[in-house]
Amino acid sequence: MVTVPTDASESRSAQRRALRLDWMDRVPGLAELREHQATRLLLAGVAIGAVAGVAAGALDRGIVLVSALVLGFAEPSIEQPEVWRRILGPALTGLVAGAFVFAATRRRRPQGIPDVLARVQTSKHPLSMRDGLLSAAGAVLVVGGGQSGGREGPIVQLASALAAKVVRWAGIAPQHARALVAAGGAAGVAASFNTPIAGAFFALEIILGNFAMETFAPVIAATVTGTVVGQALLGDRIALHLPAFTVTSPWELVLYTVLGAVCGAVGSVFKRSLFVAGDVMGIMRVPSALRGCVAGLVVGLIAAAGVPEVMGNGYAFMEGLSGHAEGYGAGFLALLLAAKIVASAATASGRSGAGIFAPSLFVGVVTGTLCGELFQTVFPSIVKAPGAYGMVGMAALAAATLHAPITMTLMLFEMTRNYAVILPLLAAVATASVVSRYFTHDSIYEAELRHQGIELGRGREELVMHDLTVGDIMRGDGLETVAVGAGTGEIVARFLSRRTDVLLVVDAQRAFVGIIDIQDAKRFFVQADETGSALKPRLVATLRPEQRLSDAIGAFFTATIEELPVVSSDGTLLGVLAERDVVAAYNREVLRQSVPLTRVVQDGPEGRRTDFLELPPGEVLEVIPVRLWMVGRTLRELGLPQRFECAVLAVRASSDDGSPPQRRPALPETVLAEREEIVVIGPIAGVQALAESEGPPEASVQPG
Repeated sequence: MVTVPTDASESRSAQRRALRLDWMDRVPGLAELREHQATRLLLAGVAIGAVAGVAAGALDRGIVLVSALVLGFAEPSIEQPEVWRRILGPALTGLVAGAFVFAATRRRRPQGIPDVLARVQTSKHPLSMRDGLLSAAGAVLVVGGGQSGGREGPIVQLASALAAKVVRWAGIAPQHARALVAAGGAAGVAASFNTPIAGAFFALEIILGNFAMETFAPVIAATVTGTVVGQALLGDRIALHLPAFTVTSPWELVLYTVLGAVCGAVGSVFKRSLFVAGDVMGIMRVPSALRGCVAGLVVGLIAAAGVPEVMGNGYAFMEGLSGHAEGYGAGFLALLLAAKIVASAATASGRSGAGIFAPSLFVGVVTGTLCGELFQTVFPSIVKAPGAYGMVGMAALAAATLHAPITMTLMLFEMTRNYAVILPLLAAVATASVVSRYFTHDSIYEAELRHQGIELGRGREELVMHDLTVGDIMRGDGLETVAVGAGTGEIVARFLSRRTDVLLVVDAQRAFVGIIDIQDAKRFFVQADETGSALKPRLVATLRPEQRLSDAIGAFFTATIEELPVVSSDGTLLGVLAERDVVAAYNREVLRQSVPLTRVVQDGPEGRRTDFLELPPGEVLEVIPVRLWMVGRTLRELGLPQRFECAVLAVRASSDDGSPPQRRPALPETVLAEREEIVVIGPIAGVQALAESEGPPEASVQPG
């Protein structure tokens, strides 16, 4: 028997989480501020920014320490590690990190920015604090050991996972949690690059995908705080220090436009290479735990062959190339470009946690400098500084890869603090974005999610409606049906005795035949047809229960009725999909309005009954995937009401054929299984705590 000790009882944990800020009530003037939701979000943004800044500082210092220990230098891209270190360093750290991430994480893979996007844009993919920490540790080993990766991806995912914890601690409502989780990632970027404005737009443009005003204030608060903390911890180790930028001739704008087109094409090749490398690993059947070692060996061999510049995040080399591009020939830059793409693709295929943001900047600066060298050869009187093309190329290629033109424009502007960069930068970034979308519609993060079977290209609203099926929303009880061949007298009587505008016509086997609209029968209201002749049913579009709601919405535009019939594969009438229920689902799932209303479906002797119930203030009803620590345990053993103040209403499992979920009662002895979901009701803080829990709360186990 599982009991919870009194001194560490979890029975009031959810309530304590929701009331963490009650101390403000005792401080003069703060009690009124706490009641204001915008103020609460602003304070949460500040706390998240501070946490993200600390995470950025810790990861950077960790990478520097590992590089110094393994390679002998903190900046391997500009130093010359011994050949044996170049080979063994990336391979051994990749082996340790890859095996560590595979064995210790719940998903057997690192958590990254794509997971943050999935968490923010759909609530069915929660971030794991444990996986976030382990993935960040793997990235520190891999990047510090010399593999071609970046720290920004791990910082963003770790900061977002920490932000999710802050959101739960502060008792933030679910409809505001997305913005604050995105704010954590934004603060991580701002702390790394000393760019609070670009960091904010990173969250708005890439993670959230919108610029809603209610999300702006907490995101800005987080990025400003993250930048201040990052400056305090990193000092002059802010990612990039770029030299002065100059434009010597207006004709250079044409050349920068050409540069943008080249960066768009190279960015598409770079994105494609990442997935090709993963496919090669799969074809070679490399065990997941050994992928990091194989990837590190590839990077080490490239470095040992005479191109050590590909090692690490490469920021030191990027700074040197931007300021002294004349020291490198076009032949070497072309070799380095190809080597960096291969090394970065290999690192990504190792699945050890390294990010791809820094490699995209590296590929961009090399591409831009190479173009600058060629432009200077052809137009020596116009092009004076090839390194300037490297700076612009860095932003253009990253914008093409991430599909973030606004973010990269602001980031380069903040790093150079030179307004002269704006015109060539806009020309290059816009062209690169257009060319990149011509080749590949998805950003690199969206493409990764697509490989995992998660579609984000539809946009947040359509994505959420895509997750719902017609069977989730349809009504199967109280249908107004009439037998085929019914006389006008019966039909008129049905209309006069019911508050309905449509009758569903079915045959003896309950197969749907058509509808009879009240407009079709109104001419018989004064005097029914004495011959008893039947009205001819009118055909309308039908829906299937497994259809996605996003695909079914369009049927209402072609129909003239507010309810569409739902039929099975053999044509049997199952229910109706009402337009008002679709609107209610949109309001609940997409707008996340604070309307305490939930739809309840009950199967009884007279069929399925649907109703809408008003929830108590502060309570929510959510569907939560069964976590690994729940599998194989009964609801009595889990004790969710005592630990999270959440009541389990039902257990359901989705079938593989796309049919409606199979539900079973939530009895004390019900054993939970994998791929199931539990329907729970409870306070906001308790439901959030349960959804994000990584293991059962501490409890004492006593025999009995």
